[in-house]
Amino acid sequence: MMAFVEQAIALRMQALERHFTRAEMGLFGFVPLAHWQALEDEVAALLARGEALASPATHAAVAHWSRLMDRLCGNRPALRAKLLHAWTTEPLLQSSALLSPAVRAFIGHAAALPQPPQIALDPHAT
Repeated sequence: MMAFVEQAIALRMQALERHFTRAEMGLFGFVPLAHWQALEDEVAALLARGEALASPATHAAVAHWSRLMDRLCGNRPALRAKLLHAWTTEPLLQSSALLSPAVRAFIGHAAALPQPPQIALDPHAT
């Protein structure tokens, strides 16, 4: 059993090393599984009710995903772009993703649409 686990880890590392240096891999942050599960549940509910890609609820889900990705990639756009490319080109990474294929597809389609501007509220305004 241990040999199987080691082989699985080695295969994932080979897939990652096709896209990242070891130094880049060290830049990834930690996002708790519960946060990914909350996003999965949020988008699954949107899919279940047939929510439109351009709806406010879908925009909120894309923003939620984007915040998780920023946390995972340490707010590094280049690292994020490389990670998205790796996920789309490496079947092994796709199969071990924390989000289901349906959720990833929905977010991908929705994220490709123009997103509404994020409005920063002044916390000192009354």
